[in-house]
Amino acid sequence: MEGATVNPNEVDRGEKHNIDILIRNNKDQAIIIENKIFANDSNKPESFELADPFLRYQLPRYYRKIASHENKRNEVVAIVYLTINGKPPEDFDKFPEEVKPLIHRKEHLSDIQNWLTACLELLKQDSDLKKAIQQYIQARREFLNDVHLAIDLRKVFAKYLGEGYKFIYENDIDFVENAAVLQNEFIHVKWHVVHEFYSLLKDKIKNTFGVGVADIDNEKITALTHRTGKTVTVTALTFDYNSQTFYVCNDKQGFSIGVNRDNKQNDDFKFLFRDKNYAFFDFKQIEVYNLIESAHRDDLINDIVSELVEFVSGKQDG
Repeated sequence: MEGATVNPNEVDRGEKHNIDILIRNNKDQAIIIENKIFANDSNKPESFELADPFLRYQLPRYYRKIASHENKRNEVVAIVYLTINGKPPEDFDKFPEEVKPLIHRKEHLSDIQNWLTACLELLKQDSDLKKAIQQYIQARREFLNDVHLAIDLRKVFAKYLGEGYKFIYENDIDFVENAAVLQNEFIHVKWHVVHEFYSLLKDKIKNTFGVGVADIDNEKITALTHRTGKTVTVTALTFDYNSQTFYVCNDKQGFSIGVNRDNKQNDDFKFLFRDKNYAFFDFKQIEVYNLIESAHRDDLINDIVSELVEFVSGKQDG
């Protein structure tokens, strides 16, 4: 696209209209890219049963925002739906007819890999850009291979939740072929579970409050899930709402929520679920281990966001 601008970028790191990647050119055309590795689509049919279908579903909602924005309208020429396996958007059959032809399903391993390879072929001479793309290709391959392995193993552990716990933490390995290999690979399951948990929690906060949410560095998740011994890592999601910065934190106390400010008072934070042991995502604790199963994970996310809604509301009233 000639004269293209991309958001977010190295100067303006914020998303435009909560869109993962928005590309626009000087002809008032736009491409919307939605990157769905773990998170579900932010559809809200239960909240807009009688409303415009453009408000019900995430991708049509983004289309409406760009195509009819009051300050700067753009012609949306494509909506790229980028996933691990090329799945369709949720509730696609209910999308408005003018949006459906714009949806292009793309898959990380094949489509993005082919695009990066094509970029390399255009760069005939060695350069820093060419080296960076080569390194990125290798990093993606390793990450996505681990993701596919973790997804497959996680399905097995989720199906046999109790037996899996005994297998990993109580060395109940009788009649398990390649037990040592599976126990070693469990580290990828842990990484995937924590990464997916924060991805979905971020998405839930983002759509509940209509704000951008800062990512957790993947290296922190690696430090948590690969730790040996007493190494611990504090993890937190933060977001700005009505000129205040709020957070969801996991540390030695487990989960807590709060508002960032100098000279904190007792009512500026709140510990959650003190009767359970979520501290530092220790998978030896059954509460953490159970997050492998999606229903446990989703219940925890919903409980955290419910607590957050009440807490943030209290800070607005105050």
